Amino acid sequence: MAGLDAVAILRSGQCLATATLASVKEGLAEQERRLEELFRAYTSLERQMITAQATIRQHQALLAPVRTLPTDVLLLIFLALEDHSVKAGGPRFVVGQVCKHWRSVSRSSPALWSTLNIVPMPGQTRVDIRGTSAGPHPSVLRTYLSLSLPHPLSIRVESTCAASKFMLPIAAHSRRIRHLTLWTHRLGIWRFIADCNGVELQQLQSLVLWQQDYKDNAPGPDISKQIVLPALQIYTSNLQNPFISVSNSLRDVTAAFPSTEKCVSLLSGLGALEVLHITHFTQQELCPSQRMGGLSIERLRVLKLSPCAICPALGLFTFPNLQELFIVRDSPLPHRNEPGEEHHVLCFSTAMRSPSRSRTSYWIARIRWSKWSWFGRTPMIGMR
Repeated sequence: MAGLDAVAILRSGQCLATATLASVKEGLAEQERRLEELFRAYTSLERQMITAQATIRQHQALLAPVRTLPTDVLLLIFLALEDHSVKAGGPRFVVGQVCKHWRSVSRSSPALWSTLNIVPMPGQTRVDIRGTSAGPHPSVLRTYLSLSLPHPLSIRVESTCAASKFMLPIAAHSRRIRHLTLWTHRLGIWRFIADCNGVELQQLQSLVLWQQDYKDNAPGPDISKQIVLPALQIYTSNLQNPFISVSNSLRDVTAAFPSTEKCVSLLSGLGALEVLHITHFTQQELCPSQRMGGLSIERLRVLKLSPCAICPALGLFTFPNLQELFIVRDSPLPHRNEPGEEHHVLCFSTAMRSPSRSRTSYWIARIRWSKWSWFGRTPMIGMR
């Protein structure tokens, strides 16, 4: 029975015959079957549409410009990551979760994992001398160290937790360390020295020891008796009781001196010294025997002075072969600087010497950056 006829008969209010009622019910059943067929067709089309959309998105993602980069270029992008903190959710782990190719590149690139900054995690303290809570989990550090093989390491430990659970994994890779900064308590530095006993640090170029308890005048360990040190840069916050016995082979020294007398006694034994950075003197007054200067550092090529160290240093030494003078801005936390990082205020090059001066004098050849107008107008600077 047609749909309109069935509706008209049902609305008439007449008593329907059995045959008519059966015909109407049969028509309704047929419509329900038709509806089920259409629903199945709709579901099938919806699945096909979802599959097509996923295929389109997948191909569009694979056609992104970053996907077409060569592996070496992609690695350079990864190396530009500024966060070198050792943590499980760090960016170096995140890039490996993007896709299989990125994971393969990141895990097969030791240079990506060779710079390690071990710092307290958010909410943790820097002064936990027992080292039971600060810093990342040691297993994360071991993962970084294993993925960095065999690349040289640059490590900065800025936490007292190094005293208990980080020095041993680091010491196991000590032969690969190129730059090492320890900003920790005396116990952490002792632990590192003990773990490296008898190891020759062949690749070490800079060693920064900045003890948090620098006011403690107790004598520190003698590194030179336990570790074979090549010529390297040394930075220590307390040279009155230094952690390092100075070797004649040192070419690059950065130090804060407690007094001018200590400075003279330390530098007088460095015959191979080529680069000297004096951050400050605790006592500015020159000893009577030092007021006229006279100690000559023959091989020194580069001298770096903080503003407060200019007058004492120029009154102590002569520099017959000096080539560059840097006036370096004071840094309240020098241990926070990366190895090799400097804040230059002035840079002088001694490319031209004044022939009319009997004493050692140098013309200023270039100024990199100046905040001091009086220094910018000075045509020459004398060294005594």
